[in-house]
Amino acid sequence: MAKYLALCTLSLFLFLSGCSKKDSEPVKTQTDTPPPVDNTPTFNFTVTVAAVTDSSAAITLNTTNAKQSDVLKYAITLNNKTIAENQQGASYIIKKLTAETSYEGKVELKDQHGNVKSQPISFQTLKYYLKFIKTYDVAPENQGDSFIQTPDGGYVISGFASASYKEGIYGNSYNNEIITLLRVDKFGNKIWSNSFWYDNRFSVGHTKYNVVQLADGGFVVNGSSAIVKVDANGHRLWEHYFPRTGLNLLIRNVSVNKDNTIMVVGYGDAGALIYKFSSDGKLIWENHFFDKDEKTFTSATAIAETNDHGFIVIGEYAGTEVIQSYYAKLDDRGNVVWLKRFPITGTCHAKDVKAGPDGTFTIITDILQSRPRITTITPNGDVLMTADLNITEYLILTGFDFTPDGYILSGIYVPPFAGISNYWMLIKTDKQGKIIWKKRYTEGNCYDVKYIDEGFVASGSHDGPLDYQIKLMKVDKDGNN
Repeated sequence: MAKYLALCTLSLFLFLSGCSKKDSEPVKTQTDTPPPVDNTPTFNFTVTVAAVTDSSAAITLNTTNAKQSDVLKYAITLNNKTIAENQQGASYIIKKLTAETSYEGKVELKDQHGNVKSQPISFQTLKYYLKFIKTYDVAPENQGDSFIQTPDGGYVISGFASASYKEGIYGNSYNNEIITLLRVDKFGNKIWSNSFWYDNRFSVGHTKYNVVQLADGGFVVNGSSAIVKVDANGHRLWEHYFPRTGLNLLIRNVSVNKDNTIMVVGYGDAGALIYKFSSDGKLIWENHFFDKDEKTFTSATAIAETNDHGFIVIGEYAGTEVIQSYYAKLDDRGNVVWLKRFPITGTCHAKDVKAGPDGTFTIITDILQSRPRITTITPNGDVLMTADLNITEYLILTGFDFTPDGYILSGIYVPPFAGISNYWMLIKTDKQGKIIWKKRYTEGNCYDVKYIDEGFVASGSHDGPLDYQIKLMKVDKDGNN
């Protein structure tokens, strides 16, 4: 019996073990195999480099044929140096570049799968141009006029103001002219300023407050009734006051000759006035002349030295009904060799004359204060070129300078509506007087411009909220500030 029970137990154990093994085997089912992922890149792109300056450049990516699922990022390499990575914007500005430097590199565009495509880039940065606009307070209601560049790269600016006072409560009233000089460094930062008070001759006309530098480092500036020489630090060394000998006497300009002597021009009852001074302020000679008709108003506006130590002088005279202009050759003592009138009908104001690098002379005039004219003559007075600038604005021409390919002119734009401030204007032309560009700038009056450091520097006044200020502006070769 016991053997029988043992045999049954063994049979039951073997049966149960067989069932557990069979139940534990996994059930095999048939599944679909996923298709392989296609990571082949379809995107393409191009790169444009633009807006290159002396220190920056802008790149723009134009991407095409990208998949909707693509996540694209790019990196920029210039001259074997990584400039930017993981960029996604369509544009990027590269900064802190070196002026006048050639750059080569590439832009690599990468998707999320590691696929990379590349485009080369190359460009050259431009020349560095220091640009600024500065205003200065030197005296109340002070206005800037002309300027010169000093050997250290800075500037000396001339200016003017007026002041009135009375002697006692019921005393006589006096008008004073304040001649100012301001020196700044090449960045436009003020170094020193000084002011000098003289008789105000504004009642008989407006003068050009010009400043020149002499060989000893000093400066000479003119006002309407005096000239002043200062040293390199602005301290007055000498002055010459021009007393009236009749009803009128107005000083209009000062210039320096190659031998360091000083020329002063203006007008008075004796007609156009010409003075020559030594660098230490001694009067060497003076002369005067009228236009062809004796006792007719004649003024000298500006003067330039010729190679034979004579001069080309320009000025104005009283025409039949209006003011007109002339140009004349003077010998080394100020005597008239010949005198010619501009063949212009209507009011014509003589503005400035300068000797060109080729031995010719360029004269600028205003016709009805709205049509600037450039005239180039030989030392004998023969006209080589005349160009009327096609200006539609109401413009008062004030100054000019030579450029390698033409001229730069300064002027005052007068808005057509009363009560609106005047504006500075610069005009760039070629050698034939064709306008290349003209640009309007800040409020105020622009009186002078010069070609400096392959750009332009201009000076004048700023119309402040309460009074005038001296202003200096430096722009690049395209007139941008």
